[in-house]
Amino acid sequence: MHSSIDLFSIVLAVVLAVGGYTLFGSLFGSTSLKEYRPPPKNYKEVRKRREEREQRIKLEYEEKKALKLKARNEKNKNYEEKKENKKREIEKVAETKRIAKEEKKRIAKENKKDFFSWLKPTEKTTHYKNTTIEENSINEKMDNLIKELKDL
Repeated sequence: MHSSIDLFSIVLAVVLAVGGYTLFGSLFGSTSLKEYRPPPKNYKEVRKRREEREQRIKLEYEEKKALKLKARNEKNKNYEEKKENKKREIEKVAETKRIAKEEKKRIAKENKKDFFSWLKPTEKTTHYKNTTIEENSINEKMDNLIKELKDL
């Protein structure tokens, strides 16, 4: 029984060692000679191509960034235009309301004049209703003067 525990612990140790080696080997890269690549003999060309590729990627990134910025500016411009149009519409509505209010006032004034027209004498009579005797005599004198002016 003593030997079976030793055998079990040895097998377990071997399994853990192999598993740990494969795990850490996959994490930190292989160090086997098979996968080692010596640097290319034309490393200057390779470096130049890599730099060109990096430059091209950087330019593409800048173009995408510029397009996004342009789209955002266009969106903001559209938003500003909508805002301005809304302001203009509000101003137009306010202007029409103001004009309607002035028109109402003007009509009310005319109606007020018409309302008090019954106080004025008609062509047939020179008698003013709801006035005192003095005012009546003054109004009659004015009517007479107006008639004289018309006759001249």
